[in-house]
Amino acid sequence: RIKKVLTRQDAYSWEGLYQQNPTPREGSIFKVDRLGYLDSLPSNLPPGVRAWDIASSEGRGDWTVGVLLTRDLEGRILILDIVRGQYATDERRRIIAETAKKDGPLVRIVGPEDPGAAGKDAALDFVRLLAGYPVKTKRQSGSKTLRADGLSAQVNQSNIWLRRADWNQEFAEELRTFPMGKHDDQVDACAEAFNELVGVSDPWNW
Repeated sequence: RIKKVLTRQDAYSWEGLYQQNPTPREGSIFKVDRLGYLDSLPSNLPPGVRAWDIASSEGRGDWTVGVLLTRDLEGRILILDIVRGQYATDERRRIIAETAKKDGPLVRIVGPEDPGAAGKDAALDFVRLLAGYPVKTKRQSGSKTLRADGLSAQVNQSNIWLRRADWNQEFAEELRTFPMGKHDDQVDACAEAFNELVGVSDPWNW
């Protein structure tokens, strides 16, 4: 009950007083007070990138997260949507497929490829699930902090904008506590989407 009350009012107090994990209010790596928020989206946005960070635990542990990013004509990075849940395998596959259908056929999709035979099988299943969409998997390299470096630079220069939605608060809090927070699935997926997005010179022509 204490956590429920405090996290609603001040997540910083919960982390510092009860989790022994004090972090600056503005964030350590990500200065979350520099995030922008949009009540309405610009017109003529190019197709973006949806990156997935996949977990296999239902109702516990890590989260499966899909983050959708694009870039507007002014060069701002816009976070349009976050899908997040602790899904069983069948439900996770259904959510991923339904999200791709909702995003449309022009949004590029990136999934993880873990090392080893099991990781390759999971990556192949991900690609097969999304047949008909521009999809690929990528093997992660380097530390989580290093992979998020480009994203944090843009956040800290006030160039990351969020579509105002009910997922904003939990996402901003995960950024603020990264890399010391309990979860980092949203940061991982967002960093992957960002790295894919900025690696393409013309987002209208994948």
